Amino acid sequence: NEKVPKVSYTLKKRDKEIHFSAETYFELYDPEGELVEKTYAKTLSYKGLKEGAYKLNYDNTSTSIKFK
Repeated sequence: NEKVPKVSYTLKKRDKEIHFSAETYFELYDPEGELVEKTYAKTLSYKGLKEGAYKLNYDNTSTSIKFK
């Protein structure tokens, strides 16, 4: 029974990107609850998105991220 490491992320504000520790499936929802993007990747760019609190679902985790 192999233990899969938990995926984490870091916010690269200068590049306006979210970097995951491993490739993962994710969904990003805007402040109104509309789906912005869903895909399987290691990086998510949020260039061009409006400011606000977004909901990020990835690797059985749900979190809120504020973009400025």
